[in-house]
Amino acid sequence: MQNVSMSDAELLKFAIENGILDTALVQEKIEMQKREEILKKHAYKIYQGKDGNWYTYLPCEKSRKKIKANTKEKVEDKVVSFLKEKEDDPTVKEIFFCWISERLSRNEISRATYDRYCVDFGKYFEKIKSKHIKGIDQCFLEDFVKDSISDFNMTAKCFSNFRTLVYGIFKYAKRKKYISFSITYTIQDMEISQRAFKKVVRKSSEQVFLPNEKARVESYLINYLDIINLGLLFMFKTGVRIGELAVLRICDINNYTVSINATETRFRDEDGKVHYDIKEFPKSEAGLRFAILPEKYKWILDRVLQFNQNGVYLFERNGKRTKTYSFRRRLEYICSSKLNMIPKSPHKVRKTYGTILLDGNVKESTILDTMGHADISCTKGHYYFDRSGIEDKRKELDALVEL
Repeated sequence: MQNVSMSDAELLKFAIENGILDTALVQEKIEMQKREEILKKHAYKIYQGKDGNWYTYLPCEKSRKKIKANTKEKVEDKVVSFLKEKEDDPTVKEIFFCWISERLSRNEISRATYDRYCVDFGKYFEKIKSKHIKGIDQCFLEDFVKDSISDFNMTAKCFSNFRTLVYGIFKYAKRKKYISFSITYTIQDMEISQRAFKKVVRKSSEQVFLPNEKARVESYLINYLDIINLGLLFMFKTGVRIGELAVLRICDINNYTVSINATETRFRDEDGKVHYDIKEFPKSEAGLRFAILPEKYKWILDRVLQFNQNGVYLFERNGKRTKTYSFRRRLEYICSSKLNMIPKSPHKVRKTYGTILLDGNVKESTILDTMGHADISCTKGHYYFDRSGIEDKRKELDALVEL
């Protein structure tokens, strides 16, 4: 029989066609072929040392482990046994990387999401990452999930991110037939009280720029105009996301509006180097919209184009696109070093914009178009905060005749 690579079905067909009736011989051929296929996957060289023994390495958690035997066949036996066990019963970490690598290759997640999943996995799964999947049952998993909520003092949002990884890992394991139980039903059957999650109470004043803060920041930006300060002013007056701001194109300007059709994304490559890329669509489907400058602030675009007449992107310096981190750092610097204020992020500029629209009784359709939200409940639930002070509230109460 020729030593060629055949499937089990092909071997059986070959045996029948050639009158080989000894099924034991056919089975032996199948096992030999499987052995050869497994050995081809071995990453290290099998070699004979000066002492006559045979050596190779097996991968382990931190690096590799050296093994030896007095014959080459015995070393190969150890390799085959090790790799078969890994294939039949991989670790949680191995399954995690198989799952996210598969999703990345199919463009189901971005490289930035891949990086975020890796960070979350490293944080939450340290205790079980080296555990073999077949050693995990529903009881063990329930304890792990509930202990993680407590150990990491998770908020509901943190648990949502954590649960995404749990679902992904164990759905992949079930699809590959490493486990038989359903992770969906397992999680649903767990009695997890909302009281188990950490409650984060944030003051409205910490989520938005109060009127006096906004006035001070805008005044500084206007007095010290450059391309970055103009970008921050543009954010205050249009509510664009910072990732969208960084990739606005000059060719997309029309009648002092700018179409929003891309966003910046950040990821690390295999060497750990950070890259900034552009996704040619907004953050959400509802984000297909325009950044509209009010009439009295059209001058912002005029000044931007004076600074950057020949660029591709609206906010460029020395022919290079201004990245999101430049806007973040500048806003923090202005707040802390120039105005002696507690720094607030660019996203809180956006929350301020959303609050102003709602306080101003702007039409819901206009709010959705400018904010890029699919539902007004998103704006009201996450972008609406009280910006009035105690004295403002006192005046409101004083105005109530019946009080």
